[in-house]
Amino acid sequence: MTLAPVYSRFFAFVLDMLIATVLFTLMFMFTSGYRPISEKMIFWQILICFFILPSLTTAVFSASFGKMFMGIEVLSTSNSKPVGFIKGLFREIANRLTFLFIGFLWIPFNSERKGFHDMIFKTIVVKKNA
Repeated sequence: MTLAPVYSRFFAFVLDMLIATVLFTLMFMFTSGYRPISEKMIFWQILICFFILPSLTTAVFSASFGKMFMGIEVLSTSNSKPVGFIKGLFREIANRLTFLFIGFLWIPFNSERKGFHDMIFKTIVVKKNA
């Protein structure tokens, strides 16, 4: 297995955020129209677009849409298989939280190119079919 380059992981994250933002905007426009929308509805839309969708694609395809585009995938370090939905969901939540802080900045300086979210959930990001 060949580790995914840092720039691939970064651009995959950026693509994921762009896709989630477009999807959220579309969902918001179609559900709100010109009426006020509840905070609860906004919360669910954010949860679906920014966490559940990337987790689901990671569980099913071993990669989010951004990672698929960049040709990388997330695997469990214990068996080199896809991480599954629950582990993928919590990894994505940790990924979003650590990206805002120093967790993501740790990747270039780690020999296995792991962020804090990868260390916590025992995952590795590799080039697909490499």
